[in-house]
Amino acid sequence: VVLQRVAPQSLNGLAVLDRSPGHLSWSLTAPLDSIIVPQLGADLPETETS
Repeated sequence: VVLQRVAPQSLNGLAVLDRSPGHLSWSLTAPLDSIIVPQLGADLPETETS
């Protein structure tokens, strides 16, 4: 359940779990901005002001 539902939902992504005898494969596809968190003090993109 965690690999198929919880992880993908928390990252706005999709997961595929393949099971066969002697083999397990799991892949997760998610938007990069859901995975990468800016570090404290890192430069943030400037926003336009009028």
